[in-house]
Amino acid sequence: MQNAVPAAGEAMPAAMSPEYHEAWKRARGLAKELSRALAAAGDAEFAHIRPAGTMCPIAFGNAPQEDPLLLAIDAYKKGCADYRELPDDDPVAEEAAIEATYGAPMQVLTEWEQPARSREAVVAALELLKSEHFVAGGMGIALLDACIQFAKGEMF
Repeated sequence: MQNAVPAAGEAMPAAMSPEYHEAWKRARGLAKELSRALAAAGDAEFAHIRPAGTMCPIAFGNAPQEDPLLLAIDAYKKGCADYRELPDDDPVAEEAAIEATYGAPMQVLTEWEQPARSREAVVAALELLKSEHFVAGGMGIALLDACIQFAKGEMF
């Protein structure tokens, strides 16, 4: 297979034509116009544009936003870390310690009913299930449902 990149000392391709530069100038202008139109629409949308004649030349999507599931998972993980930092010499106070650290975030996740809204939340949920060995039970089922709904495109 021939190397498409010229090596040092090899002839470089001729300068790009004025038409090429004009086409890119127009493309940048249209991109700026599209950006302003998306902003005027007021949604958190993005556009992915490819050359005409390619598969799916125009696509729109939602710009990533903070995913409530990801925030809930982060709160649970922080609560768990806080719990691990507590002294473990008082078994009577354990229930209060759980409530003060990861108890409430765990309840939020156990009762979760919304789909994930981002790939990052899906990955975080699956990693949490794996690391905590949750394959059944309230939190496991809720997190799996959130991931499945995202994968099916049922985000909103």
